Amino acid sequence: IYRNTTVVFRNNYFDGNGRVMYADHSPFLFEDNVVLNTGTDDWSYGALYAWYCDNAVVRRNIFARNEIGDVAGVIYINHCDSILVANNTIVSNIGPVSEYNAAILLQRIGYSTMVNNIVAFNTNLPGMASTDPVGGNKTYYNDVFGNGGEAYVGFTPGVGTISVDPLFADTAADDYSLTAGSPCIDAGHPGFEFMDPDGSINDMGAIPYDGPVNLPVAQNIATSPGDMYHVATQTPTFYWTFYDTLGSASGYEVQVGTDNDWSTAEKWAPGQFVTADTSVTYAGGMLEGGGVYYLRIRVYNGSTWGDWRSGAFVKNAPPTTPQIVAPGEGVTVGLSPILGITHSSDPDGSYLSHWIEVYADVSLTQLVAATGKMETSADTIWTQVTGDFEHNTEYWWQAAAYDGYEY
Repeated sequence: IYRNTTVVFRNNYFDGNGRVMYADHSPFLFEDNVVLNTGTDDWSYGALYAWYCDNAVVRRNIFARNEIGDVAGVIYINHCDSILVANNTIVSNIGPVSEYNAAILLQRIGYSTMVNNIVAFNTNLPGMASTDPVGGNKTYYNDVFGNGGEAYVGFTPGVGTISVDPLFADTAADDYSLTAGSPCIDAGHPGFEFMDPDGSINDMGAIPYDGPVNLPVAQNIATSPGDMYHVATQTPTFYWTFYDTLGSASGYEVQVGTDNDWSTAEKWAPGQFVTADTSVTYAGGMLEGGGVYYLRIRVYNGSTWGDWRSGAFVKNAPPTTPQIVAPGEGVTVGLSPILGITHSSDPDGSYLSHWIEVYADVSLTQLVAATGKMETSADTIWTQVTGDFEHNTEYWWQAAAYDGYEY
């Protein structure tokens, strides 16, 4: 595919032949595919190759027994930005001994996220490699095990990384589902956007474990205001959908802790409620800005309590306060003054907007002029303010930064 708008490859089965996809300057979604036994003599071939394809997503695919070239990856992404590689199973592939190949190979990537993948039993291949990165690469909650090279080259593996046998059902029969004892079950990213279809914590790899679930369960867990990565208040409200094949919502129990060891719910454990409500407002201990917290909910159908559903959320950390650069206290300016402030920083790395407001009173109640939203990456922000200013009159001004969730 060449210079297309977003192209979707979904639910395909490829067995044999050469490269499955070559994408050039085309964002794409490659999802829920099975890629087996592809091979080539070309030195730069891989099963999937992307060149200058920003915003590409490779998700929930199985890549097994494919052969790649000297400078290649089973998944090979080159000169791209904002890449997501998630919940893939990459197993028993082979390549020549080379310092320039890997099961997953990224070259000159801007920003990428590698999460919830199983990369195992690949011959002569490192697990994941990144060369000449130009942005931030996040690599976490992956199982990289038993490969023919280093687990990570050019990556620093993050939280949730494991290196253990995933315990597949039957690789000889191309059954890459997880058995009951697999360490990859519920070991993926605990964020609610990664939840398995049954509402449990993400299972690493392309195929979620299909074990027994005790109904009823809470699904589609969300929060307001903000979202699960930016909880914007000390009293967020958590919402969920009640699911059961027989009964109706008749109660719930919710707990919040600082880890996913539920022997103690450190922040909040208000007990069981008999009600048809499917939301609750947090009333536990203080949530620190930037802190990661764990939430679990179970629901009741009038006769049975179902399984707990767990996940994580992050308390948003507001941006720093911008500092005044000029004019200073008591300085005389013209009727269209130029004001300067420092660019704030955000602990969460969120993109910031800035505002300046000018008032006619020290209590900041009589607004005279405002800049509106200013979006810039400059270290110092200068702007000319216009309003109903008068000569020989004193005014007061303030500045604020906004991260999309809090000032």
